[in-house]
Amino acid sequence: MVKIATFAKPETVRGNFSAEMSEKNERKKQHTIPKVYLKHFKIDNDLNRSYVYCIDFNGKKIEVQKKGFKDPIFKQKKFYNNPKFKDPFLIENVFGENFEPKYEKIMKVISNEEKIDEDIMSDLIFWLYISKMRSPYLREDLKDKMSWYFETYNSLNNISQTIEEKEEQAKYIDKYAREIHLSSFAEEEQVKKLYEIYVKTLSFKEWIVLKSSETLPFWTNDNPGFSINTNLESAIEKPFHFNLEMNSTSINCFVLSPKYCLLIKPFMGKTDFMLNKNLTYESASINQINLINYGVFYTKQRTLISNSSTLLNECVKTIK
Repeated sequence: MVKIATFAKPETVRGNFSAEMSEKNERKKQHTIPKVYLKHFKIDNDLNRSYVYCIDFNGKKIEVQKKGFKDPIFKQKKFYNNPKFKDPFLIENVFGENFEPKYEKIMKVISNEEKIDEDIMSDLIFWLYISKMRSPYLREDLKDKMSWYFETYNSLNNISQTIEEKEEQAKYIDKYAREIHLSSFAEEEQVKKLYEIYVKTLSFKEWIVLKSSETLPFWTNDNPGFSINTNLESAIEKPFHFNLEMNSTSINCFVLSPKYCLLIKPFMGKTDFMLNKNLTYESASINQINLINYGVFYTKQRTLISNSSTLLNECVKTIK
């Protein structure tokens, strides 16, 4: 059986007052892209290997930048804090202590190109689930939808708002979107239901780890994981979904590192739909790598991330 993780309260870290204050200040700046994930895209020839290359599409200038793992571009203040818990930092603590350490164990198996056992498969599915649920994209998307609803309603009803009313509406939208997003982690029953959907959908599909070439690695973004749009009528305008689609026909991609990308797709021409406990490793074609990198570019929230400045510079040239 696939294990369901719960948000048990972590042990309190003890130390001197100065260390505790420093830790509290650091905890306020929370990674929205896990540091353990960023480490796999580190610049290999960098001396301390704690940097990545990235493009900030919200920046003043679209250019390749070198950023450390702790750079503010990868963090937001108190992003996962939830006042419903006695310790508002509980979700952040659980990510750091119970969730993120699993990635090194997963990548050790993938890097050695080994078969996966039930525990690794459970960890990998849970990584996919939490990675999508913690993404700032979900919160921003909900805010955009709510803003559109209010704007449409006001327009249809000829309602004119004052500056103060618009500001209050924006605060309400921000507060409500935050509460809905955090409920993905805070409500145990909801966590179980959503996670079970991931398990039931992904476990009965074919798992392939695609391997890139040394000259053309995979890149990633601040909203890792996407689905290829399999609806031919809408795929021209919207070739990729920003989320991992959970249906029988969905084709999901999650870049694990510059070398490896997990592809989860329906079994083709096979009648054996037994629980899939293994995956295969295949060298990706140039077309496959380009398709995945385009999907990553398309589904970014703000940032593209890579260990290759050459790859990102080519992207900048294409945009310009």
